[in-house]
Amino acid sequence: MLLLGSSDGIELAVRSSRNGEFRAFVSVSGEAKRWPDVRLWQAAVEERSGRILYRLAREVPFDSPFPSLVLSDSGGSSVLFDAFEGWVEFYSGSGALLNSWRVFGEGEPDYERSIRCSVAGDRAAFLLSGTGGRPATVHLTDMRGDPLMEVTLNHRQAGELHMSDDASVIVAGSYSAGDVSSFVTSCIRGDGTILRTIPILFRAARVSPNGEALLLAGRRDVLEVALESQELKNLWAGKRRDELVTDVCYAGPFRALLLERVILSEGLPHYTERDVILLDAEGSVRMEKKLDGISDTPGSLTVAGEILTVSTGSRTVRIRVVE
Repeated sequence: MLLLGSSDGIELAVRSSRNGEFRAFVSVSGEAKRWPDVRLWQAAVEERSGRILYRLAREVPFDSPFPSLVLSDSGGSSVLFDAFEGWVEFYSGSGALLNSWRVFGEGEPDYERSIRCSVAGDRAAFLLSGTGGRPATVHLTDMRGDPLMEVTLNHRQAGELHMSDDASVIVAGSYSAGDVSSFVTSCIRGDGTILRTIPILFRAARVSPNGEALLLAGRRDVLEVALESQELKNLWAGKRRDELVTDVCYAGPFRALLLERVILSEGLPHYTERDVILLDAEGSVRMEKKLDGISDTPGSLTVAGEILTVSTGSRTVRIRVVE
């Protein structure tokens, strides 16, 4: 059931649209320790000026995960989804429910299922993996939920998902876990054509502004991949073993990396001791900046003109990028 209400509660996270035009403050209120207790998950979606456009809310049972929210820069529309329950909902920039999708049919809730979502403009890409031995699939829809494309991948489990800013390229990871784990990253055109596959399971990805290349980050390595040829370049090869690569992007003539150290507290990860590194096309370090602070979620990189923005929790740092 969809609820509308206030945003009081414990703040979980701030979710921003790809270019930062809109953001959502996500909070949870109430305690749920046993059946039939529920917690109230809420998101207040606002534009850059701070004006709230709409609120979304869900009653979540004590033993269920919280839903996930992805915002579009196109008018503040959004996608709300829950892999455990197996649903996806599409909302307009005023909070009206446009469409709903039972992505795994009418089966029972299942912790083994996975939904990844990436939104660019008026397009939403999904990477789905369920149970029953079927391969993972990639789907492309518009922001009303109307289907545009579907591709079946190599393996059963879903990895990460990224879509280029113009929605022309989708990058999807899939893997199979067994005696010998196998994994692959598939680069897919918006019409469903698979451009190439690379034997890597990526954590972060970014398509170049001209659509000809792709940055892929593993835990500690970064590759640059040509989309129309077999060229592949290793830009960053695990040079700092105590830091993870949590995001990458193209920043003018450079390749920007965000490195973060992960520490565990009461079993939960926290991200700290960040390094922002600019590499040239050959992988040489051209600039490095250290950032302090700690957050419960990994940071992210966005670029607008000459400004590289590093977002870490509720804090943002802007760095001017010049040759």
